[in-house]
Amino acid sequence: MVGVCAVVFFYKFLVPLTVMVDAKVQLPTEIKKPWFMRGEVGVLASNLVPAAAIAVATGLDKHNGYSWVYYLASSFLTVSVVLQLAVAHRREKRESKKDEMLDLTGCLLTMRAAIVAWKKCSNGNGSDTDCRITMHRSVAPYELEQIVDYVGGPGRGGKRRIPGRGGVVGRCVTTLIPAVMHRKNENLNEYYSELRQNWGMTDDEVSQLSKDRMSFMGVPITGPDGRASGVIYLDSSEKDFFADQLTQDIVLQACAGLVEYIDLRQSSA
Repeated sequence: MVGVCAVVFFYKFLVPLTVMVDAKVQLPTEIKKPWFMRGEVGVLASNLVPAAAIAVATGLDKHNGYSWVYYLASSFLTVSVVLQLAVAHRREKRESKKDEMLDLTGCLLTMRAAIVAWKKCSNGNGSDTDCRITMHRSVAPYELEQIVDYVGGPGRGGKRRIPGRGGVVGRCVTTLIPAVMHRKNENLNEYYSELRQNWGMTDDEVSQLSKDRMSFMGVPITGPDGRASGVIYLDSSEKDFFADQLTQDIVLQACAGLVEYIDLRQSSA
């Protein structure tokens, strides 16, 4: 734990904390393989020999009256290749997207582990702490898609879409500045009223929230066009989980590492 604290204080005093707002990346949705490793190439290669055989047989059998057989065979082969290409393309797209989501989930789990280690260190008692993390991707103006399930706590939510105007996520999208919110009211009705008045959330958005969450933080990721291309979202059932500046700084630096990873994957694709 002493080592964790040392690293934390290094980031606190020596590392700038504005890197997230200046990160110009697009959240990837799939990993691009080299062309020779794609399934479509395998389909074409496996059908070269039958296609060549039909072509040669057609050329050698011009005068025996069986050319229609070869034309029929070539037609069936063409249809078969087209169908195989469609299936291979769909499989490649599905698998590459799955791999990318697994990579992002691994990054979020590592990020959560660092945050939880710091909170245990700062609490001084080594007790377990609650923190969930997920990531949202902008899919339309003021509309986001949760691209991975929550890590570190209950709730899935992957692939669900949410408005990008209200709440912590909406604040990040509209201001491009990290946002922190702490629940002030134990009473649910008063809490919902606070969200509508101070955080611009609608009744429908409020009704879909988890009732046990007490602390919230969002960090925007900006794209090449200067707008939010996504938001890294964190919450906790513990009061004032993100209240101290050092915890916020650790979250920002962890997010910066995640953005660096995304940028690296894009540049190497």
